[in-house]
Amino acid sequence: MKDFDTWCKEKQKINDSQHAYPKRREIWWASIGVNIGHEQDGVGKLFERPVLVIKRFANDTCLVMPMTKSGSDAKFYYKLPYGDNVSYLVLTQSRTVSSKRLSRNIRRLDLDEFNNIIDKMKDINGIK
Repeated sequence: MKDFDTWCKEKQKINDSQHAYPKRREIWWASIGVNIGHEQDGVGKLFERPVLVIKRFANDTCLVMPMTKSGSDAKFYYKLPYGDNVSYLVLTQSRTVSSKRLSRNIRRLDLDEFNNIIDKMKDINGIK
């Protein structure tokens, strides 16, 4: 069962926090919370999940794409190896979030890899 009550309390604390200042191509830990249906949920006490920053709209909002360890090589995922680990970007679940949800910068992708991700995201979403 999803713990919406605890998430709502944590969300109130996040709302009172300071904005992060992410840049395109950066991967951050983000408190994305408890969500509906098959949307990616955060985990742990801060309801976090790594996300890739696709675009920053202003100092306080950005478009992000969640990551998961349990993805696959299916067309809706992008395999992202890093050292001995493999994560997957969930190409169908990009969303706009407040930069207050971002807590810790993990790393920045190189431009070629980022462009490959954007091309695949556009392709599965029918964007030319």
